[in-house]
This record gives sequence, structure tokens and C-alpha cells, in this order.
Amino acid sequence: MLWIKAFHIIFLVTWFAGLFYLPRLFVYHAMAEDAAGRERFKVMERKLYYGIMAPGAVLTLAFGTWLWLGHGFTGGWLHAKLALVAVLIAYHLWCGQLLNDFKHDRNTRGHVWYRWFNEFPTVILIAAVILTVVKPFRGHGLPRNGAGRIRPCCSTRDPLRTGGGGGDCRAAIASRRIPSLRRRGSIARPEAGRPAGIGARAG
Repeated sequence: MLWIKAFHIIFLVTWFAGLFYLPRLFVYHAMAEDAAGRERFKVMERKLYYGIMAPGAVLTLAFGTWLWLGHGFTGGWLHAKLALVAVLIAYHLWCGQLLNDFKHDRNTRGHVWYRWFNEFPTVILIAAVILTVVKPFRGHGLPRNGAGRIRPCCSTRDPLRTGGGGGDCRAAIASRRIPSLRRRGSIARPEAGRPAGIGARAG
């Protein structure tokens, strides 16, 4: 899965490079006054959109879906990220529509509007990175690995004897078991001057 993640990141960078640059070309295209300059921008925009942005978007979504299905990510952070992905796809398609308007000389917006339009992918990128790295809205529970899944050391077959970071798991599980064992009388409460022993029943 590391190769899949690597390719996902590579094509994500490719896609965002186009999302950052194409609206900037729109800014200069809207400011162009000579016919030769406008035709040059049309060629640059078409090659950028169909040669870099579209393949980057398709491959980013393909490898991202592969990662999702392979790891089984869940949680509120994932729902929020998928919503951002949907917004980003809509932005991408909107760029294609604007490209078509410039191609047929139908643009009616000024360069200032495109300057603001150019900032939108930055907001989406910041939010997506925070959701992916921090993973908010996932709640609390047993220790989890970087993918948001319960660590293997917390196996239900023998959670207290498996290795590989078992200290955190043992502490998490014991914190849930000890109060219930005390309520059933399985753990003796400490007497004055005598340490408590696990497994000793109260006399």
C-alpha cells in the first residue's frame, strides 16, 4: 500500500499544480489586449487542462479510492474530506467551463475576479491536509495506528500478551477492566500498610 500512497501523493501534487496555475493564466488572459497574446494563452490553457490537470485528477481519485478500499478508513474526518474532494472536482469542472469561454472569446469576467478565484484551491488544500493528518471527528477509544485503525496488539484473542506497542494497549484495556473487576470483588482493595494484589479476593 505504500506504493499506492506514493502515487496518490504524486498525482495529487500534479493536479494541484494545474489548479493553482490555470486560474493564474486566466488572470493574464483576461488582461491581454492583443490577439496574438490571447491565442497564446488559449494554447497554454488547453495543454495545461487536458495534458496535466485532467490526468492528474483521474489518477489522484483512482489511487485515493484504492487506498480507501484497502485500508477501510472510517470516521467523520473521512466524510469531511470526501466532501472537500467533491467540491474540488466541481472547481475543476468549472475551470474547464471557463477555459471553453476563453476559447470562444466569451469571457465576461475581469482579472480581479480571477485573482480571487485562484485562491480557492489553497483553502481546500489546507483543509484536506489537516483532515488527513490530524483526523479530527474520529472520537476516542482504544489506541489506533496512523491509518485510524485499532492496533493489532489490541487483538480480542489475547490483548494483554501480544507485543508491538502492547504497553499502550494494556494500559487502555486495563483502565476499562479494573473498575469492573473491583465491582465484582475480583480485585482486593488495599489494606492499610499492605499493597493491593491483583487476583487476590477480598476476605
